[in-house]
Amino acid sequence: RVTYQALAAQSLMAMPSRLARVLLSQVRGPGPHTLVLTQADLADMLGITRQSLNVELKRLERKGMVGLGRGRIDIQDQAQLAQLANYLE
Repeated sequence: RVTYQALAAQSLMAMPSRLARVLLSQVRGPGPHTLVLTQADLADMLGITRQSLNVELKRLERKGMVGLGRGRIDIQDQAQLAQLANYLE
């Protein structure tokens, strides 16, 4: 029941928050992080199209939260991502 409630809550969450949560789930500890992850893989994790993901990633990049490269995502502002993900840190 708890798992169902968590899945339901996440599926109703806005896409930027869901994306921030998934990105943060891939990092451990403070500091700069580089995720070796394709947009297609990340889109599959979120259950969205790669094109929709690209739009959201570009928004995060413009806000300075992430940097995008070929097959990688650089986490640049972990605190701001945590705030977007509704984490209380």
